[in-house]
Amino acid sequence: MVRYVMFAACAAALCATSSVASTISGDFSGTISDPRGTHTTPIRVEGQNTDTLYWGTPNSTAKKVNKSDSSVLSVHGQSFDHKVSESGEILLGSISWVNHSNWFAGRRWSSVLSLDLDFDTIGGGESRSVQVGFNTYNSIDGSVNTSKNERTGNSPDEISGFYIDTSNLNLPIALDGGIKVMDIFFRLDDAGTPGTQTGFLHNGQASGSTYDQSTGLWVNREGGSSTIGVYASVAAVPLPAGLWLMLSGFGSFLLARRFKQKTA
Repeated sequence: MVRYVMFAACAAALCATSSVASTISGDFSGTISDPRGTHTTPIRVEGQNTDTLYWGTPNSTAKKVNKSDSSVLSVHGQSFDHKVSESGEILLGSISWVNHSNWFAGRRWSSVLSLDLDFDTIGGGESRSVQVGFNTYNSIDGSVNTSKNERTGNSPDEISGFYIDTSNLNLPIALDGGIKVMDIFFRLDDAGTPGTQTGFLHNGQASGSTYDQSTGLWVNREGGSSTIGVYASVAAVPLPAGLWLMLSGFGSFLLARRFKQKTA
């Protein structure tokens, strides 16, 4: 009888484990480094090495960033908790960009986005840090054009090179219950506020806010905003709870039968 009770307890523990195994959880965060490059001298910047970087000024005499009138790139830190029943993709976090016309836009400059991915496991956790280098090209508007471009959505800007190299992530990342993180990637989730103009020509094609996964080119028009999601591609092979119940029931039957034979 004691063996039967012990086996039942083990079976209950296995069933509980199977439900935990179908969940992937953790935390997403990031910071943006100080812009660098030969064209950054006139740029006004605030928020270096935090999760929100502001750049540009509303006019030629401004000495500091006016946050309400400046371009801003933000990493939105959050916790994630997803039920995983089959292989697919899950959202880890997001990055947003609001593009404003500015007198000192900095032309072309570069920076680094440092993303921290912390995955929870029963035994502790798995952490990975990803550095994503990117270049920006910002059109410079004379004061006579700045307000007009904001209203019409002219002069689209670019953030290029926004492509994750997963070779330093030591993928796949094995988590609990047979779940594996196979890849990390970006995708445009929200074109946001495209501006008042219905379209502009970019590389000869009319478009709004766009992101090309193959090249990493992210384009926003003036006065517009958009959001990129950071995703994990997961492979999941957890044992279904029903299988554990079947195995525990079969084992209980065998133990009960053996106990009956010994007492006969």
